[in-house]
Amino acid sequence: MPKSTKRSKPKNRPITEEEAQRAIYLDFEGRGAPHGQPAPPPVLGGTLIEGEYTDTIVSEELAQVALGRSREFVPLEEYLEDLLRRARAESRRIVYWTSHEAELFEQHGFPPGGLGFDLKIDVRPHMKDLFKESREARKALRTAKSKTAREKARRKAFGLCVECAERHGFKTPTSYSRGQVGIIIKRALDQASKRPDYESWPRGAKAAWSRLVTHNKADCEAMELLMPLYGVRP
Repeated sequence: MPKSTKRSKPKNRPITEEEAQRAIYLDFEGRGAPHGQPAPPPVLGGTLIEGEYTDTIVSEELAQVALGRSREFVPLEEYLEDLLRRARAESRRIVYWTSHEAELFEQHGFPPGGLGFDLKIDVRPHMKDLFKESREARKALRTAKSKTAREKARRKAFGLCVECAERHGFKTPTSYSRGQVGIIIKRALDQASKRPDYESWPRGAKAAWSRLVTHNKADCEAMELLMPLYGVRP
């Protein structure tokens, strides 16, 4: 009798309340994958650890942004290695919203194993309506005929993490760039290719980057809020 090819559902190793409080909440920002193609590498990584948020440029193309904003530039592979090393050394879990983060660790040779925690897995059963709306909006985005329809679908397709957290009182920043991340990153890459340093960027481009950082921080904070509600098990 042939073996079943059905894949088992991914699971998280159980996490305690103390581990959740001390976890590394991690979120990357990238341009997203063109339909049917792999996603480009992220350009920004953000972590929230015991209330302290840190944004780090992980794309060499935008190293000038790190210099201009007094932030660090760390190549993606080194960034992933450092995060995993810290998690192991300090006995911290690494919490992320989707499997994409786990895949980045895997692709660069640093599998997080049991240290990783995909929060979406545990939230999904409790927020089925929001997950369904997000899926439908993603489908609508691929078939939208007008700019208005695309914009409406884009705003509903993304930002699922903060939307789930909003049901528990999370205050999403008014500048949260729902559905605009790829546009902001493309604009930043265009500026970086044309101008010698971040200081010479137009004010609007700088403001857009600040919104991206705010967006990333909000995602990390939303995860931190949701974690004890859905991730922690007695």
